[in-house]
Amino acid sequence: MIFASILLILFQQSFCQRVVIQDVAAIQNIMCPTNKSEAAIKDFQQATNTKLDALEKKISNVFDILASVRLVVGYSACRTGYEYYQQDKFCYKFHSDCKTWSEARSVCQEEGGDLISLKQGSFEYFRSVVKQQTGACNGAWVGATDVSSPGDWNWLNGDVIANIFWSTDQPDNWQGVEHCADMMRLYDFYMNDEKCNSTAHFLCQIV
Repeated sequence: MIFASILLILFQQSFCQRVVIQDVAAIQNIMCPTNKSEAAIKDFQQATNTKLDALEKKISNVFDILASVRLVVGYSACRTGYEYYQQDKFCYKFHSDCKTWSEARSVCQEEGGDLISLKQGSFEYFRSVVKQQTGACNGAWVGATDVSSPGDWNWLNGDVIANIFWSTDQPDNWQGVEHCADMMRLYDFYMNDEKCNSTAHFLCQIV
């Protein structure tokens, strides 16, 4: 279905481009009126303006179609193994292997992204992703830490973390050594602060 939609959009784009070319040729044909009378010049100006107006509209339509093509095939720009998250327009991947927070972040960066930073509107979606795919590890690392300023939790993109992301009574910095965040099975995959050298699955994001 998606392939058919892309073909239709590309056909429409090609058609519009042909029409634009035809209109340019038509404008060129009226650029040199043979009759130099005032009436002929006015007719020439009116015809030229009409053609130019129509051409501008068709060019605008071509750009609209190109935008539609990008919307339909946007997901295909994601690298192998990544999926496209349409709502926030980025690519993501759940990694099933278990790594420390720093190791996980290094993997994401090597792939051209970083550990995922979530928004309020996308949290439940990715909570569901982690819930469905979590295996040997107890949860999945996300891009949240207070290492640089203990007690001040932020996403790696700089956004402050909303309280609704956290499980009840979290973050608690148990024993004073929990400075990285995961979505943990024990807390129904709401966020929990954890020791950064623990191992977990992880979510990468490429914006």
